[in-house]
Formats: sequence, C-alpha cells, structure tokens
Amino acid sequence: MNWVFLLQRESDRYWQPIQTPILEVEECKYRIIGQTNRSNLCVEVRVNIKPFESSFEMKRNTYFRRTNSEGLIIILPYTYFFAGLWELSCCSDAMSELMGVNWRVSQQIYSIPKISYLALPNTDSNPCLEATDFNLFEPVPTHQTLPVSSSTTKVLPPKLNLSSERIARKSPELPNLPLR
Repeated sequence: MNWVFLLQRESDRYWQPIQTPILEVEECKYRIIGQTNRSNLCVEVRVNIKPFESSFEMKRNTYFRRTNSEGLIIILPYTYFFAGLWELSCCSDAMSELMGVNWRVSQQIYSIPKISYLALPNTDSNPCLEATDFNLFEPVPTHQTLPVSSSTTKVLPPKLNLSSERIARKSPELPNLPLR
C-alpha cells in the first residue's frame, strides 16, 4: 500500500510531502493529511505527544477515519505543535486485521522551540513579541554587547522624489553575528 503524509503550516498555501521517517519542524500551527492509493479505507489514527518540558504529561489520542474517494484522510486539523516529539501512526482497523489485511505506517515529528537570536528588551513583560514591536531599519552597533537597547527615534522610509525616474533605496546594514 502506498502512503504519504502531507504537512501544511498555517500561513502557507501549499502542502509539503513528508519524505523522511523523522521530520524536524519549528514550533507553530500545522495540519497533516494522509494520502493513499485506496479509497473508502477505514483507518485507525493514533497520535502520541511527548513534550520536552517535564511539566506536561504525555498525550495519547486514538480515533477512526475513512479515506475519501481520492484516498485522502485528515490526520490532524490545524494544531499547535508545541516543543516535543509527535508520533503519528495509521493502521488497519480491527475488522481488516481479522480478515488478514494488516498494515501500519508511522511518522515522527520533532517540534523544536522557536529560537530568538537577539535578546529583545522587555521580553519578561511581553513574551510573544511580534516582528512589528521593533524597528528593522535601525542598524545594530556591532561594538556593543547584546541585548539591544531600545531607541525612541523612529527611522522613516525615504521620501519619493517624483522628478527622478529611477528611485533607489539603501538597504539597512545588518550586524555581523558570530556563527556557531
């Protein structure tokens, strides 16, 4: 039996086939479907989640689904993949096993925590900073140590010169960060 797991991140438009038995993704919202060459197939879906943080318990879910006429089945709707090991398993149901049709496919997904490369100010008061909370156009001085201090001045985009046909903008200078 041919079987493929397909993954889609919440902001993406396209499905990506998972081509390795172990996949590593960043902590975010994803949904997963399965595709097989058999339609109207009863499938037992098992989802085991082992969080990296010891304060959370391991979660186990088992449910039954049926593939549609195109062989597609929903494994997980949009779900926040918090940091941990996510094990997905699809297998034949008990009736199929009694008739001698046994099969099983599985997928492991490691969801790694989001990493911030710059320590931003006031992270204690607002743990979920968005990209709009700081100004991307301010160059970071390389001779200072991190964390970057906040600035009260705002850098505005250059004004358009309507008399010239060609408008050029200067890209902001990026800091030289050491590679690990």
